[in-house]
Amino acid sequence: MARANPQWRTFDETKEVLVIFQGPHAYVSPSWYVDEVELSVPTWNYSVVHAYGLPRLVEENTELYNILQATIQVNEASFENPWTIQMPDEHLQKRCKRLLALKYRLPAWKGNSNSVKIVLKVIRRGLRPPWKNH
Repeated sequence: MARANPQWRTFDETKEVLVIFQGPHAYVSPSWYVDEVELSVPTWNYSVVHAYGLPRLVEENTELYNILQATIQVNEASFENPWTIQMPDEHLQKRCKRLLALKYRLPAWKGNSNSVKIVLKVIRRGLRPPWKNH
């Protein structure tokens, strides 16, 4: 997070926060169902995890750099030519001084997904593949 973003100042390391992890999601058309199409409505498959815990600001350069490097590696891994940090160390240090990271201790997790409900409905009722004529 950029230090210029005032939101980081609102985090209190002694107060619980909610962190939301959004999973895959997709529209489900009623036209995909084999029967009772006229009685169905569109829906949305989703999965989400709500995690509760305490935030911790990371401002120390080495830990911040390690988080930045790990974030880049994870998010660039699928690219044909992944970007890597190649700037001079002095410039990188200046850039890192403009950043901070948040880490969380998250002992409480609660997941939810309506896709399981949809799959059970599809198994019970049958599903018309979307690539076939509606």
